Amino acid sequence: MTGIITTTSISLSWDKPDGNASSYEIQILEEPTFNKTVTSTSETIGSLTPGNYYTLLVSAVVGENDVTGASSEIFEYTKPEVVKNLMTGIITTTSIALSWAKPDGNASSYEIQILGEPTFNKTVTSTSDTIEGLTPGNYYTLLVTAVVGENNVTGNSTEISVYTKPEVVKNLMTGIITTTSISLSWAKPDGNASSYEIQILGEPTFNKIKPEVVKNLMTGIITTTSLFSELGEARWKCKFL
Repeated sequence: MTGIITTTSISLSWDKPDGNASSYEIQILEEPTFNKTVTSTSETIGSLTPGNYYTLLVSAVVGENDVTGASSEIFEYTKPEVVKNLMTGIITTTSIALSWAKPDGNASSYEIQILGEPTFNKTVTSTSDTIEGLTPGNYYTLLVTAVVGENNVTGNSTEISVYTKPEVVKNLMTGIITTTSISLSWAKPDGNASSYEIQILGEPTFNKIKPEVVKNLMTGIITTTSLFSELGEARWKCKFL
């Protein structure tokens, strides 16, 4: 039977055969040059390839001429290594694009999970995917794991954490307007938002991170109509921070 399996090793153990045995010969079917003799009934085979399929043979041996009996065999995959260079691509309000590089060794597919959402589990064979149906402005930790074999042997996960973009605020409107100030109000966007960023088109030094009256505007520069147009359609925005 097998014990601990890592990315590069497989531990084996067995019972003594009926009768006598002075030692045991271990072979790997896929590697004809591998041959190891031990006197105990357990051994760890190292220096293997991650995510690889191995057929391991163990034979009892007796005598100075190494008389061997029939082999017992067992089939196992080593665990695949972690994926490399996990990164995000395009992020929208409801989706996150991911890409990564293949791990060292072998991998037949990749499992994508979202931490905290146990029902989400997606398997892909490519090294990129877009996760959709997410909540705007939400924080996600995404896990990608290499998989091998018909029994879906998995390695350790690589993770990345990122926010989706928040949605636009709703019902932006003005309140009291004086010669030097404009009061604004709005409703929360769908999803999440922790604060709001206010900007004025043409005034790059102006930036507010909380809702309040916009003060100290110069009079006579633009008309009320054009100011509403610029604020409502162009530059007043919600930004997740």
